Amino acid sequence: MPTRTLLTRAIMVMALCLAFIAPASAKSSPDPVYSYIVKHAGTAKAKAYTPLINAKAQKYKLPPMLIAKIIKLESNFNPKETSHMDALGLMQIRKGHAKRGENLYDPATNIEFGCRILREYVNQFDGDMHRGLSAYLHGPIYVANRGVRSTRYSRMLLGDPKK
Repeated sequence: MPTRTLLTRAIMVMALCLAFIAPASAKSSPDPVYSYIVKHAGTAKAKAYTPLINAKAQKYKLPPMLIAKIIKLESNFNPKETSHMDALGLMQIRKGHAKRGENLYDPATNIEFGCRILREYVNQFDGDMHRGLSAYLHGPIYVANRGVRSTRYSRMLLGDPKK
């Protein structure tokens, strides 16, 4: 009988140990994009936008955190944002980039367009992310004609290219 009690106690101790260890190891580190959005816009928007951002960033081979930072800077995570220049939605897409009838206030559509446009500009400037971001804000002609290397906008998002 004492052996059985000892065995039962040992099993209970192991079960308790596993109960404390398992949740800690089961939790993987949170997605940094999710954490960033929670910090700046709340859990509801993080749940809604993180999967969209991660999927579109992967599709267009862009850093997901960069897309989240662009959205924060452009619209502060407000999908109904409209600028004085008639740029719409989360990534502030101008109407001329959309096909007729597409809803640029829809987060999925807006993030798709924003990522596609940014990827096109980065490719146009031979993979230079600073010039691509500068073109995203000012337009590719401005960047090409003025020989722009980086702008305040690109440095806010990526840091100083000289460092």
